[in-house]
Amino acid sequence: RIITPTALAILRTFQALSPERLTASVAIIEIGAARTHVVIVKEGHLRLARDLPIGSAEITRALAGVSPGGQGVPFDAAKAERVKRHVGIPTENLDALTDEGVSLGQLAALIHVVLDKLMTDLRRILDFYQVHHEGSVERLLVVGGGADLKHLPTVLREGLGLPVECYNPLLVLSPTDMDHADVEDGPRLTAALGAALTSGRGVNLIPADLKARRRQTAMKNRMRRVGAVVGAAA
Repeated sequence: RIITPTALAILRTFQALSPERLTASVAIIEIGAARTHVVIVKEGHLRLARDLPIGSAEITRALAGVSPGGQGVPFDAAKAERVKRHVGIPTENLDALTDEGVSLGQLAALIHVVLDKLMTDLRRILDFYQVHHEGSVERLLVVGGGADLKHLPTVLREGLGLPVECYNPLLVLSPTDMDHADVEDGPRLTAALGAALTSGRGVNLIPADLKARRRQTAMKNRMRRVGAVVGAAA
């Protein structure tokens, strides 16, 4: 069994699948459900790693309890998650209403409470890096399960003043290698892919117990061949 730190797993994914993305100074922001991992890489080398106790689930919690029109049945967690996935971060027509009867402006205000807190922490990390590593981050790559939130790159770009891209590391693979649905999950699989990398020989997603059985079978086959050779020589 091997334990791989999340920051190292994220770095390995980009080193294996998108090394050109790691030139100069790049911050990779992996937004999970409960935490956000920040990995700063300069010319392919890990320079800084931080974890923030803010994730996409906090946005869902912020939306839970919203009442359509101020009088309807408040959103539960499941409804809040569906609305978040469908609407994303409202950036225009804030007076309009969703299908559930909630104004986009109200949703935007609740979401920005969480995002403003996240961007405050990100600014502190970026400022710390600039002071202690004598350089500034040139762009941000956003991955993780929360990376597909609509309009997130635009909001981060405006808030942090940096180029921001929601990046899918699986897009570099041939379309015939994976189903389209699997490729779409690339951003959320970034850390898992890095953890599955085996000694730089590529991605190995075979379960550990199956890999062990295959090694045992291969060893038995080699021993049989060696026995047959020895028997023939005798």
